[in-house]
Amino acid sequence: MEGTYIGESVDGIRQGQGQLRFHNGDIYIGAFHKGLRHGAGTFTTENGSVVYDGTWRQSEKHGNGKERWLKSGNYYNGEYQNDLFHGHGVLYRGISQSRYEGSFFKGRKHGHGKMEFGVSTNTKRSSRNGRQQNDGGIGSCIYEGEWNNGRMHGQGRYTWADSSYYEGLWLEGLKDGFGKEFDAVKGEFYQGNWRKGSRHGEGAIYRNGTKQNGVWESGKHVEWT
Repeated sequence: MEGTYIGESVDGIRQGQGQLRFHNGDIYIGAFHKGLRHGAGTFTTENGSVVYDGTWRQSEKHGNGKERWLKSGNYYNGEYQNDLFHGHGVLYRGISQSRYEGSFFKGRKHGHGKMEFGVSTNTKRSSRNGRQQNDGGIGSCIYEGEWNNGRMHGQGRYTWADSSYYEGLWLEGLKDGFGKEFDAVKGEFYQGNWRKGSRHGEGAIYRNGTKQNGVWESGKHVEWT
């Protein structure tokens, strides 16, 4: 036996409601089936630093549940499958003060979702201007769109704290493909192609009511056309 069990059983096997205290001090209180955690139950680590309250299947978190990590301040509320975030959920990270709500697949952000970035975000808006994505609290910068394997990937819109934004295609976390970017500080709008996070290929700059077509290479302007 994994530890000390108090509760219902059938033929010496845990079945029904009970409490299992593991040898390391962790505690599970809830439903059992054929000796395994199965159904609704709460799992708390020995020092109380991690608490999961939700449904289980064959001793794995599976279905709807809530989990919190006291040391980091992280919190998750949503669906699980085989012990991993899977399906729709909300993940809040305390240290970075970021909040994601959307789809997960095998523990990673995947599908459509909205990310509100927090105070420690340091990704650059582009290699050309080198601005930080964030200088405020949670929600100062927001990305809403498609994700793949934990990264912004596909169609999405990123809005910065100063109301600047990029809307278009992403590839593995970088602007890549066709997209539009508005720089609120410069009052400049760019529409065109991107590669690996930088303007690359044909595009157009709109400023002061005028339009200039041009060509860029790895973020550097090459010529006006």
